[in-house]
Amino acid sequence: MFPQLMAALGDLPGAVVDLSANRTTLELSGPSARGVLEKLCAADLHPRSLPVHSAVSTQLGLVPVVLWRIAAQTYRVMPRASFAEYAARLLLDGMIEFASPEVL
Repeated sequence: MFPQLMAALGDLPGAVVDLSANRTTLELSGPSARGVLEKLCAADLHPRSLPVHSAVSTQLGLVPVVLWRIAAQTYRVMPRASFAEYAARLLLDGMIEFASPEVL
């Protein structure tokens, strides 16, 4: 089904599973992205625990998500499609303390 991805795994442990119709992708980026996420989930987001190009299954509030760190200050939050709006609102609420006063 995904021969290139499976070949890229080589002998490493892992699985290739198509979840494209299952989840929505929200992207959070910037110097406060990690701080926002740390307020909302219990996963250890320190770069030693979640280096760039790694992902973790966790919860954002009460929503199960896959959290993927794609760059130093950029994360993709992937909730099930039915929870996307709720997850987006959680992220917006989590960003309030990091917003500059002129934005508020």
